[in-house]
Amino acid sequence: GDSLRFHVLDCLHQHLNDPKRSAHVEKVLPSVISRLEAWGAAMASSGRSHGASRLLRLLHEKATPVIRKALVAEQRGAFIGRGRFGGVVGVDDGTCAKILRRERSNRDRSVCHAVYGEVSALWLLKGTQAAPELLDFGLSRDCYVLVMERCQGTLASWRFDKVLNDDLVRDVARLFSKCCRAVEAMHM
Repeated sequence: GDSLRFHVLDCLHQHLNDPKRSAHVEKVLPSVISRLEAWGAAMASSGRSHGASRLLRLLHEKATPVIRKALVAEQRGAFIGRGRFGGVVGVDDGTCAKILRRERSNRDRSVCHAVYGEVSALWLLKGTQAAPELLDFGLSRDCYVLVMERCQGTLASWRFDKVLNDDLVRDVARLFSKCCRAVEAMHM
């Protein structure tokens, strides 16, 4: 947070991606990740080690081919939605990517916490069909990129097409029940 007048995560990001350290980081990072995996395998619950691995992926700039493809889609202007901190681009028929700009200085509000929370929630919901499947994520240049399964339509467009009646109430109740089951699955 910025109560210390600097962001710890921003400092870690700068440390991991400093060109003067890149060769050393590239050499050491695989052993850190394998130690985290071993730690997770030794624990009854591997949540902390998986969480630490996800955080490392969000701090170390290393674009996978899928993330590069998403950034090309953004440059082409293939937006299917925009929000306050970024946008969603269509990568191909079954895939989209949420692209969020990274903070520009240590005085800006840290976006990493929110992105980490979203990545962790999608990771926990993997395979439950309660949320889009997270296919890849990471940091490239000045963007956090979350590549996921592309869903058809939006909640707003679905709602505008509806007329309030018993069937709609039943559908909304079913949707709310599905959300509750997803939250329960995340906390198991």
